[in-house]
Amino acid sequence: MYEVIKYGSVGLAFIGIIYIVISSKNKNN
Repeated sequence: MYEVIKYGSVGLAFIGIIYIVISSKNKNN
């Protein structure tokens, strides 16, 4: 059960980083 929470939080952080990178690229363009 703890592994699910751990991988879930890592996934959300990964998605958040990708979202920030994409949004920053859109601002630059």
